[in-house]
Amino acid sequence: MPQNNLKLNEEIHNPKLREVFDRRAAISADGKNVPDKKVYSDIMGEIADELIMRAKLLVPVSLSREPEVRENGEIFVSGNTDVTFMMLSSHDQHFLPVFTDVDELKKWKIEKVPYTVTVGFDNVASMLESIGKCSGVAVNPFSDDMVVSRQLFLHWYEKKQIMTQGHANHVINGDTPVEVFVPSPYPMELSNKLCETARQNHNVSKIWLRGIKLNGEDGYLLVVDFKGDRKKLFSAFGDCAKPFLGARALHIVALDDGFGKTAVENAMPIYSKE
Repeated sequence: MPQNNLKLNEEIHNPKLREVFDRRAAISADGKNVPDKKVYSDIMGEIADELIMRAKLLVPVSLSREPEVRENGEIFVSGNTDVTFMMLSSHDQHFLPVFTDVDELKKWKIEKVPYTVTVGFDNVASMLESIGKCSGVAVNPFSDDMVVSRQLFLHWYEKKQIMTQGHANHVINGDTPVEVFVPSPYPMELSNKLCETARQNHNVSKIWLRGIKLNGEDGYLLVVDFKGDRKKLFSAFGDCAKPFLGARALHIVALDDGFGKTAVENAMPIYSKE
């Protein structure tokens, strides 16, 4: 993908994450034969919390042309440069490697240390959603070697969206345990507010409101037939829904995502522009 003004090789540090990884290694890097399983579980929870909420990570990339080095030493992608995320392969599976600092990156025994871009957790989740054949993420693969499956990483992303926004928008694939049904009791106030928001946006053609059990948890499913800016539109629906959700989450999908069409088969939309 062509990029402009993308800064490379930023120096980052994650001292808290490094400290927790060291505590993990002192017990057992893979969780086997640990003296206290609860202590190990708590450490893994700390690592997940740092990755999800605070850490900045280095992702190695390959470039179709050499980057621009400016007078102050900063390195930027310039011109019509294709940026490709590098992957690691193991037993016919492909993983996105991420590193907590440049020292960890240098443990990669390759001819030339690759360029890196700095990303947060949300960026990595978006990469996973866009890379169809990626099995997950490998954090510091040449030392700590913490592998997080694609399904778990995207589940963390969903939980973060719900916690910070009150709703989640994502791709629900065939591997996700899911049940769709008519919600009971029917959330009339929520339905009315979603219809009001749809009427205010000329890019929305139809919306459907369903109940959903996703990964064992009950919530609401909003399916949207629309054109235009997905992120902006889904955020508008999520924001308007917050006061009416109670303890449930609102999951938002596009009608053309595949799952969306299946979820509303034989169901009437709650709003239609036609």
